[in-house]
Amino acid sequence: MKARARYHGAGKTSPAGRGLSFLFPLLLLFFLCLPSGCSKDPASPENGSISGRATLENSSDHGGILILLEDTGQSVTTESDGGFTIGGVSAGTHRLQASKDGYSTVTRENLTVRADQTTTVEAFTLLEEWIISADITAQTTWDAGRSIVIAGDIVVDAPAVLTIEDDVQVRFQDNAALRVEGTLIAAASDSARSIRFTSVNSSPSPGAWNRIYFDELPPENESRLAHCIIEYAGTGVICNSASPQIEECRILSCDYAAILCSNSSCRIENNLIQDCQHGIRCEAGSNEVIIHGNTLMDNYETGIACLESSPQIAQNHVQGADYGIWCEYHSFPLIEYNEIFENGTGIYIYTVSAPTIQKNTIHHNTDAIFSNNGSYPTVNQNNITDHEGWFFYLNNSATYDEQNVDAQNNWWGTVTISTIGEHIRDKNDVTPGLPIGYVIYDPILSSPDPTAGPTP
Repeated sequence: MKARARYHGAGKTSPAGRGLSFLFPLLLLFFLCLPSGCSKDPASPENGSISGRATLENSSDHGGILILLEDTGQSVTTESDGGFTIGGVSAGTHRLQASKDGYSTVTRENLTVRADQTTTVEAFTLLEEWIISADITAQTTWDAGRSIVIAGDIVVDAPAVLTIEDDVQVRFQDNAALRVEGTLIAAASDSARSIRFTSVNSSPSPGAWNRIYFDELPPENESRLAHCIIEYAGTGVICNSASPQIEECRILSCDYAAILCSNSSCRIENNLIQDCQHGIRCEAGSNEVIIHGNTLMDNYETGIACLESSPQIAQNHVQGADYGIWCEYHSFPLIEYNEIFENGTGIYIYTVSAPTIQKNTIHHNTDAIFSNNGSYPTVNQNNITDHEGWFFYLNNSATYDEQNVDAQNNWWGTVTISTIGEHIRDKNDVTPGLPIGYVIYDPILSSPDPTAGPTP
């Protein structure tokens, strides 16, 4: 795939001066203690405190747990009975974190501290960290708040079901993976209690661990990922002849792809996918995949890529890639109601592919649409505006027949036909004899289509 640039000294004091020098410290102290400059005294009635009790699962000694206020940096460690108090806490709302090596990390949000009062945190327990080094062969639950370490390549065998509850953190050793041949249900209640799949390393890089791999699952399989954070994988999720539901997740900083579908019909809805090489990549007959309502940002090569696949791509925001949407090798996706902006090329179509492109808002890319090598999309009812280069670039080679492109009834940012024509490359702009057809763009819309996506 061709890379493109993204749119993208002090002297001596006189005797008179020495006589007055004692005033300067007093003046300095006076100004520092004005309301706007005086720092808060821990014993000041303007401050409060936070106290509570934290315990360790299966331990009689609960000392040494680090209690940290993340927003102020104040910290203490627990006594042997687990008790703790943090004094001198400014009035307001704070976030507390409790941690100890070998145990889960617990957070408490929105702790309200009032002046000259103590806020008591309800007692909580840090759960022992489990190290998983053997395949999962029976129904298994990783209970809420647990910390899990994946050591090696772990398989969820069929017909086993692995259920992961709220606030579980799954940390992978280098190159480790989770392969699902049974069922994986990792569905947190909401984003505040997300399940996190990440690396064991304190400062990981993309590709620190391998992947979550759904492999050859029957259509009735109920695998699901919801409200998960998946970060620093090689590929976040692979669906190989498997169709899990992936929704409301954040998939970040993957070395290759966030989601890779091969011969799949999975639903990918309302996710944030960011800082990967490819956002969503559909291959090998993934014709029934639904890609809906996602935000794909700064995935540096492609936002969405279709190779021999024809998914439904609707209501997505695709931004900051070399190619917003890439279609190649006999791909015929439906692309509708999306916002495609600030990419190198908005939509790139290559090698006998013919997507239907309708009701999209395509703006502020370098080029809007680029079609090459026997590819003839249908492009109607879109708002295509504010591009540095081509609105539509049609190219071909002698291997493929000449055809025209239907690009009628779009809003191009102007009603001046000649201005639009200057930004369309087709048969009018090439040496006679080359098998390049015309881009038929007249009639045009006289104003933006208000129904073009994404719609609420």
